[in-house]
Amino acid sequence: GTLKCIQTMAEVVVKSPRDCREYRALSLENGLRVLLVSDQQMKEDTEDNDPDCTVSDDCESGTSDDENEQVSCLEEEKAPSMEKSSSNLAAAALCVGVGSFSDPDELPGLAHLVEHMLFMGSEKYPKQNEFDAFLKKHGGLSNASTDCEQTLFHFEVRRKNFKEALDRFAQFFVSPLLNKRSSEAEIQAVDSEFQMSLQSDAARKLQLLSSQSRRGNPFSKFLWGNMKTLQLVPQEQGLDVNVHAREFYARAYSANYMTLVVVSGEMLDTLENWVTEIFSQVPKNGLSQPSFGDCLLPFDELFHHVVKVQPVKEIHQVDIVWQLPCMFHTYRCKPLHYVGWLLGHEGPGSVLSVLRQKGWALEIVAGNGEEGYEYNSSFSLFSCSIILTEEGLMNVFECCSVVFQYLEMLRCRGPQRRIFDELKTIEDIEFQFQEQMEPVDFAVDVVKNMQLFCPEEYLTGDTLMFEFDEQMIVNVQNALLPGSANITILSSNFTQCDLNETEPWFQTAYLTEEIPKLWDDAWSKLDLHPDLHFPPPNRFIATYFDLKPPDCPDTLEPVVIYSTDTSKLWFKKDSKFHVPKAHICLNLLSPLVKTSPMNAAMTSLFLFVLEHNLKEIAYAADVAQLSYSFVEHENCVVIKMSGFNDKLPLLFDTVTDYLANFTCDVKEFGLIKAQVCKNYHNLRLKPTRLSKDTRLEILQQVKWTVSDKLAAIDSVDVEQLQFVENFKVQVFVEGLIEGNMTSAEAVGLLQSVCNKLKMNPLLPSQVSQLSNRCLLLPRGAHLRRVGNMNEKDVNSVVTNYYQIGLGSVSTLALNDLLVSLMEEPCFDVLRTQEQLGYSVFCTCRCTSGVLGLSVTVCTQATKFRLRDWSISNCEKI
Repeated sequence: GTLKCIQTMAEVVVKSPRDCREYRALSLENGLRVLLVSDQQMKEDTEDNDPDCTVSDDCESGTSDDENEQVSCLEEEKAPSMEKSSSNLAAAALCVGVGSFSDPDELPGLAHLVEHMLFMGSEKYPKQNEFDAFLKKHGGLSNASTDCEQTLFHFEVRRKNFKEALDRFAQFFVSPLLNKRSSEAEIQAVDSEFQMSLQSDAARKLQLLSSQSRRGNPFSKFLWGNMKTLQLVPQEQGLDVNVHAREFYARAYSANYMTLVVVSGEMLDTLENWVTEIFSQVPKNGLSQPSFGDCLLPFDELFHHVVKVQPVKEIHQVDIVWQLPCMFHTYRCKPLHYVGWLLGHEGPGSVLSVLRQKGWALEIVAGNGEEGYEYNSSFSLFSCSIILTEEGLMNVFECCSVVFQYLEMLRCRGPQRRIFDELKTIEDIEFQFQEQMEPVDFAVDVVKNMQLFCPEEYLTGDTLMFEFDEQMIVNVQNALLPGSANITILSSNFTQCDLNETEPWFQTAYLTEEIPKLWDDAWSKLDLHPDLHFPPPNRFIATYFDLKPPDCPDTLEPVVIYSTDTSKLWFKKDSKFHVPKAHICLNLLSPLVKTSPMNAAMTSLFLFVLEHNLKEIAYAADVAQLSYSFVEHENCVVIKMSGFNDKLPLLFDTVTDYLANFTCDVKEFGLIKAQVCKNYHNLRLKPTRLSKDTRLEILQQVKWTVSDKLAAIDSVDVEQLQFVENFKVQVFVEGLIEGNMTSAEAVGLLQSVCNKLKMNPLLPSQVSQLSNRCLLLPRGAHLRRVGNMNEKDVNSVVTNYYQIGLGSVSTLALNDLLVSLMEEPCFDVLRTQEQLGYSVFCTCRCTSGVLGLSVTVCTQATKFRLRDWSISNCEKI
């Protein structure tokens, strides 16, 4: 029979005042900790009540065929998502409190491999990929990931199929097959995943840092796993990987290490009965959960060195890193967040402000991201990463000195209650008015929290600032000394001849040097910098949260409430979510954007300079949960702003003032142009982006690729940014405002920007230039092959694109149905059976109103002759 369910603190989960979901925290007799979430607003769907369709045109995530060129220097490009809404999908996530840190020394990557193998069938449901096939049939999906001390599994599915999906999911942890055939197949997938990360500078830096850690600390392990560690070396040593996988599973996958979140529309009692019935079967091995708190810190005295690294991307960057003990116990004060927020501030008196004034830096990120490799039971890392200009690279000692001077200022002035209270207020406001997350995203976030926090704090432990602890902050500030920091300098100026060492797994060229005595001596007696100080009080923090009464009839969809020959405004007063927030989107439509590659490049420059000019003054808005962005599309510039409506007009006025009064001096122009060139070059290095550009170059009547713009930008000088003045007067402003605003306020905002820009009406000939047409492909099969820009990158993208025709609601629905039917066999045939690559997907595409369907495989050129299989393999689906 089933085991009893022991209820622990069932009604004490602290939630937002606006959160309508009901919660119950439980612990099963086998030790599995559970959070039940009943969402009574979740609809009981039927098979024909399908989630919104997914239409995309990007290899990395769902987007339209418009481009997004505003790419951060410090992060990998992530295209904006248009994924289907899953608010009516039930979801579950299970986190095992064991990860790659527990890999046996002789089999690096084993935890990652076991995670993959669990999807390959169980005793109760033995068919390969049966779980994914079931989910795809019922509108769902699944995924998993392996971190240092956690392994996470999650899925979503239609509510009516949720109980059966839960039972299939639970078998991963009750009786998985873990057979030899699945281990051999999934080793290929793990290796492909590793190969795809080989050209990631973030992954290369992480592995280089790992290679410098002392033996005995789990951080020294090779955590990815690949063909060498999981197949070739074990064969040479006579190790049976499948036997070891079974042993690892028995040791690591114990119910008392697990946490589970289930989110559905059923009553809590029903969910409790389901979970008790299904998950009480998960075995408990009786062993204590692995922990690494007794390990020495990962780095010895050699950590205080300079490491020079040759990156893949064109970039100049300095990373200053400190090691700290485990910081799990500090979550109520969050001293790493407090210090990181100050060090990474971008407003007046900040490190970045001083470095920008000297022309040495463009971006800064500081703190601890709470990923497993930097936040675990063994240690914590605190880092400060700065994107440098060419001149900044020449003055890297001075740049580091400013960082150390700021930290010295923090130590001298001591922890500031005002700063802490401001951070606490921002987090409290955001929690009080937080918007409800999609069930699967919510489950993933919370199930990881459950590994660290008590039930009362499952929803709050990772975000809220609970109590000011001066000594805890002092301890962190005192640990961030120059004499204990590691300094890593990445520069594309470094050559193989400059660097005499090679990291074995990623083949990263690097050189380790002692920090010059002059540097250490100077840093040991730092004077306070006169331009460094604490940020002033934040005027963008909202204080008024009342909902405004409507001043116009309610509508289901946005409607046009204002129209002239230079502008149009769509408006929708929020009548559903009832939160004191609003969203503003302005499309500045202009025929100038796509007239030539040079105009497209100058548009990018314009937006980059605009963001650069705004950074110091508008950073406070970003801190106060007000967001803004500028995006270049094929025929317009899109400006988006959102957040609490109380101070959103202040942000709107600030942004539009800088837009209307755009300026750029010669020195700033040179710095920004160099960075935009690097961004273009780095985009070209990505096979996914190259594949997208190639496809759209074939399909669209006018398409300027990244390579086109990189070639054109070389001749642009600051005088040519007169283009911006022409752009501002040759523009049509189309706006959309939604949320807690009145129609009168919305019209006032649009009129304000129009008055500032002083646009002229577009001529009919200019209006016709705003549209872009998709070309009709000739019948038959056609092949276009393009070589990677990075000759060392073996990662390749193969896309079969099938043009369908002009889009309509019915053809879009049929196309989406076709994609839904193809998703599981696409994955099963191309990845599981043929082992062509780790990332395999099909998607519906809409290019200038013309529908298409594509099948994409991201693979490696070292494994296959790509020209041979692109059409034939897809026909097997």
